[in-house]
Amino acid sequence: STSYYISASHCEGLCLPLMEYLSCGKPAITPSHTAMADYIDERVAFTVEAAMENNVWPHDPREKFQTSCYRINWESLMSACRESYRVAKEDPARYSELSNTAIERMRAYSSIGSVRDRLRKFLRKGPGRAGFGAAAGFPLVAHVHPAPRGQKARVIAVMGIREAQDTAPVQG
Repeated sequence: STSYYISASHCEGLCLPLMEYLSCGKPAITPSHTAMADYIDERVAFTVEAAMENNVWPHDPREKFQTSCYRINWESLMSACRESYRVAKEDPARYSELSNTAIERMRAYSSIGSVRDRLRKFLRKGPGRAGFGAAAGFPLVAHVHPAPRGQKARVIAVMGIREAQDTAPVQG
């Protein structure tokens, strides 16, 4: 069994493995950049310092497509690993606090109910309004799951947000 999830990522989307570990009450040793900044802080993780640097897109031989990534501060990573080890061995109350906060953070951030509520709020804005779909610069992609006879169909993915177990239709 592991005590922590460690990530030394240079850039990341939501980092689903990290979210799964946090959901199971495993604190993290990770930077708080890119999309991870939405849910990582000192209450759920030993945060690692990282500095933004310019880069080119990895598969562009002409090096025309510019991007950025984060360089991990290795001293900060080593320090976070040492402190996490100390907490795991000598401070069970602190570890328990990190663990419980991680579970609650993920429940608030990514549970079906939480995502459904944010998605409904987003969809209520309606097409053509600021903050909605193409008007906000996002393509709106939906997949409707056909329902058995006598039941309502349900939206199971909108813009990559999955509601795999929710049978309530999204109300616009």
